[in-house]
Amino acid sequence: QIGGKGTVYLLVKVGRDGTPEDVIAEQVNLTAIGNARQMQMIRNALSKTAIDNARNHWTFTPPELGEDVTRDYWVVRVPVDFQLGEIRETAYGQWSAYHPGQRQRPDWAAPTPPGFSPDTLVAGGMTPENSRFKLLTPFEG
Repeated sequence: QIGGKGTVYLLVKVGRDGTPEDVIAEQVNLTAIGNARQMQMIRNALSKTAIDNARNHWTFTPPELGEDVTRDYWVVRVPVDFQLGEIRETAYGQWSAYHPGQRQRPDWAAPTPPGFSPDTLVAGGMTPENSRFKLLTPFEG
């Protein structure tokens, strides 16, 4: 009823064979508002769905060249958008409000670079763990 929409920012630990060895929802931002219990239920449902799909259906192509080719695993960030119910796209040049979720970092991920926030990533793509994208000003919400 509240139109549970949001973005799940996944951290995926990719093994040498290209399959996910581990997946965690680094952050879940919602674009719908409800009471605290409703918002937590939506965050849990979206993150579980994104994690389950990544574990069961995704494969990656490990690097074949460069300095990272000998690593035991690679870590990538993948934003996944969800829209339940009525879909209203934000027009180009318009702001879209959201409610940021808490961030998590597993032991197998590198420390987050200063100034980085998953909010800078675009859904539908994949970014290496140490992204060159960073916010120019501190994120305050």
